[in-house]
Amino acid sequence: MVGRYSMYPDSIRLLFSPESWLDDVCINACASLLQDSLSAPQLPSSDASRACAIFSTHDLVRVRHNTADEYFWGQVRATEYWNKATWIIPIHRPSPENHWVLCIALPHSHTLYLFDSFGHRGSWDQDVEDVMKLVTRLVLMANRQYKSCRVITEGWTAKPTCVQAMQTNGYDCGVWVLAGIAAALQGFHVPALTELEVRELRHHLYRAVMAQPVYVPRSQRCNQ
Repeated sequence: MVGRYSMYPDSIRLLFSPESWLDDVCINACASLLQDSLSAPQLPSSDASRACAIFSTHDLVRVRHNTADEYFWGQVRATEYWNKATWIIPIHRPSPENHWVLCIALPHSHTLYLFDSFGHRGSWDQDVEDVMKLVTRLVLMANRQYKSCRVITEGWTAKPTCVQAMQTNGYDCGVWVLAGIAAALQGFHVPALTELEVRELRHHLYRAVMAQPVYVPRSQRCNQ
């Protein structure tokens, strides 16, 4: 495990390999690492980054499987999403597509910005339906916990952020999603990167992960 980001050797190898598809561990850990980095007080991105709540790749799955509120709340409350202006929701589309996409939700303007690095416009119906179920669930849970989440859950608009392919290979969609997350943390809706720059982002994230302190469970520590 690397620091608090829960990156294990198999996932680190995926991040290091230039042609490997990223798994959920990579997406979740790197998203948290990006937010911590871009929230540094001395950076111009600090305010925008701190105004974002990043949800786990597992949260949409929990909605699909009707996970109990008690457990679900325990997984999302640390984000303090009811106080945030931007909700960042990475989405995994399972086989046969096996593709990562990204939704940036602005709860107070009732807008979803949808990013697909392949530029597809016709594959979002199920994702939007699931995201709105997530939004409704989040609002209800927060208000039941007296967190005053005054968000309307009807009449939202969904907009694609790109309609032309930015990705031409079959393995970088996860890195593109991380690029989209980095853009959202800086107040933008779409990453302004080339494929070469996305490859450089993968390498940058790998180096950032490897620079984190390694956590060794107490049970595995040698007696001093």
